Amino acid sequence: MIALLRGPQHRIEFYNAAFQRLFPSRELHGRPLGEVAPETASQGFVGLLDGVYHTGVTYFGTEAPLLMEQPSGQPPKIHYFNFTYQRFEEDGQPAGVSVFAYDVAEQVLARRERETQRQRQQELFEQAPVAMGVFTGPDYVVEVCNPGLQAIWGRPAAQVLGRPLFEALSEVRDQGFRELLDAVRATGKPYIAHEMPGRVLRHGELATVYLNFVYHPLRDAHGTITAVAAVATDVSEQVAARQSLAEANTGLTAANVQLIRTNVDLDTFIYTASHDLKQPIANIEGLLNVLREELPNLGPGLVPTLLDMMQRSVERFQLTIGQLTPAVGATVHAPA
Repeated sequence: MIALLRGPQHRIEFYNAAFQRLFPSRELHGRPLGEVAPETASQGFVGLLDGVYHTGVTYFGTEAPLLMEQPSGQPPKIHYFNFTYQRFEEDGQPAGVSVFAYDVAEQVLARRERETQRQRQQELFEQAPVAMGVFTGPDYVVEVCNPGLQAIWGRPAAQVLGRPLFEALSEVRDQGFRELLDAVRATGKPYIAHEMPGRVLRHGELATVYLNFVYHPLRDAHGTITAVAAVATDVSEQVAARQSLAEANTGLTAANVQLIRTNVDLDTFIYTASHDLKQPIANIEGLLNVLREELPNLGPGLVPTLLDMMQRSVERFQLTIGQLTPAVGATVHAPA
């Protein structure tokens, strides 16, 4: 847009079609700008013109907002301008101010929309329940790292943002992660890892963590891969719990095997002992029978009582051996 404004009242002497479109259905020629468009006065533009006219210092405006009233009761419309106010002179005296302006509303609004989207993405990253990061360029400069990723790395964002990944995390340089990222950039295919171990600094010491993660390529509008996004979950606790359970199961299995062996040994001993005792018990019973035959008609007294007690003891032994031998024998001779 171009316009020439004459005199200290900034009367509109010349303007092109683009300038006219800014003020639809308004009569412009010969009228002061502040009268034609009061919003330019209330929003400071006429004041800037006054300064340029009286000082001769050119003014450059960048993305300056101007809220314009619209005809027929339509809502006001916001414009953004890059513009230049420059004084022109006649016979060495100030004559007016030339206006050169570009409406950059589309660019400003598009940039603000991108910034809004970027802010929303940042908020999403910050609030995500998983670790997330974005690494740009061949050096994998850390552009984004949310709190979850900072926790895995053991470092705050201030120590890693804007730095190459393997410079900021020097301890992981030779653990194979760079090669995985290089492959994603080269092939354009995501990489998925399950319980991959890594060594990172925790409280000044290297500690092993286990991660489930995805490396995913990010492309620009032309399809060129410019960055790699990482989404990760720390599964160290689950891996440690499973390993502990496996170790406990191994110990339990070993203890169970030992118990089985002990039980077999005990059964074998009882089986053998019961068989070995059968004959001596039978001999004792035979001797008792012989004594009764050789000592008839003893009548009441100590000897018959002792013989009866010995007979009852023999019978208890025989009963016990009779109960143990079948049960233990079945265990001892059971197929392995």
